[in-house]
Amino acid sequence: MDKLNFKLFIFLLFCISGFSQKPENSLNEKILTEKEVVCVLPIEKKPEFIGGIDSLNAFIERNLNYSKFKLSENGIVYVEFIIDNNGNIKDEKIKRSLSELADEEALRIIKIMPKWNPGYENGIAVKSKVYLPIKFKK
Repeated sequence: MDKLNFKLFIFLLFCISGFSQKPENSLNEKILTEKEVVCVLPIEKKPEFIGGIDSLNAFIERNLNYSKFKLSENGIVYVEFIIDNNGNIKDEKIKRSLSELADEEALRIIKIMPKWNPGYENGIAVKSKVYLPIKFKK
């Protein structure tokens, strides 16, 4: 295994291990933490929701429509998408499903998000793939 593939393997292994965390149940805890928003390839500056993680949490809380769901639905939908070099969100897809309704709602949230600050490599804005967990709690 050459050096680049080995580094990529270690990075992806680290990223995947972050998805094994249990969802938080307290209403006072944040929906997301910075380490849960994963950029797939290592770059100098990861893409970021404008305003940071607190603004991202507020956006999700404000726009998530719980009225569609049964009270028994509790868990996480993992969504993958691309942030292009202009900060636009593209190619949204479900990477780990919870239910059809939860998946639809998670995709709806991603599609109504405003532009993000793009990722940068060597001072140049670049496309970045992002994994974002959307948590559904009772």
